[in-house]
Amino acid sequence: GGAAGKLTMVASAAGGDTFRNTAAAFNGDTISGFAAPADIIDITNLTASKLTATFVENAAGTAGQLNLSDGTHSASITLFGQFIAAGFSGAAAAAGFTATSDGASGTDISYAASAPSNVINLGAAPSTVTLTSASQTVNGGAGAATINATAATAGALLKGGSGGMTLNITGGGAATLNAGDSGVSVVNLQSSPSAYIFTANAEAGLVINDQSAGGDTIVLGSASQTVNGGAGAATVKATAATAGALLKGGSGGMTLNITGGGAATLNAGDSGVSVVNLQSSPSAYTFTANAEAGLVINDQSAGGGGDTIVVGSASQTVNGGAGAATINATALTAGALLKAGSGGMTLNVTGGGAVSLNAGDSGITIVNLRSSASAYTFKANAEAGLTINDLSSTPDTIWLGSALQTLNGGAGPLIVNAAAAAAGARIIGGAGGVTLTITGGGAAALNTADIGLSVITLQASSSAFNFTANAEAGLTINDLNTGADTIAAGGTLETVTGGGAGRLTMVASATGGDTFRNAAALFNGDSINGFASSNNVIDVTNVSASKVTATFVENAAGTAGQLNLSDGTHSASITLFGQFMAAGFSGSAAAAGFTATSDGSSGTDISYAAVIAKPHPAPHNLF
Repeated sequence: GGAAGKLTMVASAAGGDTFRNTAAAFNGDTISGFAAPADIIDITNLTASKLTATFVENAAGTAGQLNLSDGTHSASITLFGQFIAAGFSGAAAAAGFTATSDGASGTDISYAASAPSNVINLGAAPSTVTLTSASQTVNGGAGAATINATAATAGALLKGGSGGMTLNITGGGAATLNAGDSGVSVVNLQSSPSAYIFTANAEAGLVINDQSAGGDTIVLGSASQTVNGGAGAATVKATAATAGALLKGGSGGMTLNITGGGAATLNAGDSGVSVVNLQSSPSAYTFTANAEAGLVINDQSAGGGGDTIVVGSASQTVNGGAGAATINATALTAGALLKAGSGGMTLNVTGGGAVSLNAGDSGITIVNLRSSASAYTFKANAEAGLTINDLSSTPDTIWLGSALQTLNGGAGPLIVNAAAAAAGARIIGGAGGVTLTITGGGAAALNTADIGLSVITLQASSSAFNFTANAEAGLTINDLNTGADTIAAGGTLETVTGGGAGRLTMVASATGGDTFRNAAALFNGDSINGFASSNNVIDVTNVSASKVTATFVENAAGTAGQLNLSDGTHSASITLFGQFMAAGFSGSAAAAGFTATSDGSSGTDISYAAVIAKPHPAPHNLF
């Protein structure tokens, strides 16, 4: 009896008491001491076969709310005392309550503490449990379980049932999951003014949601886990074995610190990770980035043998450290910003294609173009001291960026391009040979240590070239420019050709044996310095040797002469600097020491051997 919601009932210490009422009369009532043995609550109009019952223990563990319903009638009864762990919310059965028929149309509720207070067994209904100690155990059931904890209690043993389990941690601080946990699918680090230091266990598939803005630290436990960042700057710690977890940085950004060396590969689905730090380790790292745009990789280790970093995007940055770093890239990623540390840096490029180094790179000492089925087109930056090794057998094209660079060719034919300022780089041709093209005009001088160059091409330019060859025997210098160029041979058996008609100044090497080759029209008005050195040849490719006539006029100062050639169809006048004959001489070229022979094709070779000066004879034919 009693008025609904106003009756306070007290069980005897001996127990065995029955509290009987309808649901409406029980609703809002209270019972003290109900935990005594054999006490019964008899709700006379609640059908036992249809009953659902839940129980909520308050946070202080001093009372609980028993909620009963059969879909038609319901009651909520306050029971004073601790029936289950403080903060428990779930099925009444999980808290130790049993419902049976009262033998009529009602339901009897009894209670038996089936487990110690630090073991909580959940049932089929959705349950919420607030942990009070890290020594507690929660065994989930068929219902979804939500566990609330602080950093101090999050280490409780959590066993999720078929309904799953979510752990909410509040208040910040250092929270470490129990290594024996299972079935926990989600951990929420809830908003807190204090930062979290959260250490996950190895729970596969665990999702960690950082919902705080406190600048939290999360230690991963498995590569199958997921971290979702929030408004605060998140620092994620991992080993090589766990760094492949799925990392989703929030608005506060995310930094990943990897320790211990080894092979670490980022998850392709990561986003919002701005920095990866490969922290100091006695073992070397082999780190493979994903395609995260803007990612900065800091190699802070001097690990055994040096670290290897595979870049994933041309927008990434690698900062080297005290150890020797090896960077692996493709044509698409080689443009990443590479900053070597004191240990130096080597870049390996694979797969062929168009490769351009970043202009901001520094400290890279070697670039290796690895063997590839596809040709490379490689553009160096201005990195001084860079060595480029072409290890491929494809017909590659290399653009040099500085005269202080070195290029080592390989088995394939190599085309090298350089501005005049970079043409002095050291070029070592491989088995495939090397052709050098110089662009832009200006002063260009080959490196004296070059080996294997076969052809130099001076490309058309708005500015004139002043080009000096080295002593590479057999070198051909082809001038495609039409400006007032100067081309100086650097050694014997070199050939100079091309240039603008009447605008090219050619210089023979001191050792002689050089060939100056052009058609008559291109030679006309040109000049040659040093032609008097031995065995030089002027090859006029379209003047017939059988029809040629030639005259020579030495100027009054004896400093230059004019060689005039004609076969009746083609003619050329070439200025030769130096004294070839007595000052003021004017006569046949033969008298001045010049000889004309066939060039073996359709042209004429002109050579010179000094003769004893003679009085000025009248001009006459060479033959």
